[in-house]
Amino acid sequence: MQNNLLIIIRRYELIIGSVIILFSVAALSNFFVVPNFAKGSKTLAEKQDLVSKLGILRQKDSRLAGIDTAAYQSAFAKLNQILPEGKDYVSLFSTFDALEKKTGVTIAKTEFQLGSISTSSSKLSRAEGGIPAYVVPLNISVEGEPDALQKFIGALNDFSGRLINIESIKWAEGEGTVSQLAISGRAFFYPLPSVLGKIDSPLPKMESGQENILNKLAQITIAPAEGIGEAEKVPVGKKNLFQ
Repeated sequence: MQNNLLIIIRRYELIIGSVIILFSVAALSNFFVVPNFAKGSKTLAEKQDLVSKLGILRQKDSRLAGIDTAAYQSAFAKLNQILPEGKDYVSLFSTFDALEKKTGVTIAKTEFQLGSISTSSSKLSRAEGGIPAYVVPLNISVEGEPDALQKFIGALNDFSGRLINIESIKWAEGEGTVSQLAISGRAFFYPLPSVLGKIDSPLPKMESGQENILNKLAQITIAPAEGIGEAEKVPVGKKNLFQ
């Protein structure tokens, strides 16, 4: 039997040798070449991803190069004063005090919706129009002469203090020439993002409402808070009444 096996091997040695060589080449290729192909495909995919990110960065660089940095720095400082990053109820009271002195009215009562400014865990509602600001509902009772009341209504949204929108006004006669107004409105705060976007992420699109606010801020001069000399150092407001 052994002799028969040797005879078969000798007869088919070329075929057997070829098969052994083919299997050896296939095994070595699978061990050495195939992983390199996989690495090459991964490298090509990473290259394409980098090319895409580079294109986004070039677009961002082109857009950012045309921005007036000084104008945006000034507008951002003003924006923090009228639209702070936190609920900042102290600056709301400061705004009402300043408007009371400026217009000559008497603010009899100021009410905020319970929970809307007292806790950071309260349910928040966003402003309309897709603007990522949050709403602080408020009610104000005001007394004064008609001219003073008219000035007060106009001054609520002149960017001299917190940004406040009027939703409804109820008028009633008082004693003599004094009138009374019950005003329902909304103040806003605009929290900054807690996490910065990736450097290759597209620039966020500015909504029309945001552009309008920035354009108005660029045209006016807002006096910095008392004790603050430089506009870029305007604080967002006092957070603690006892400090």
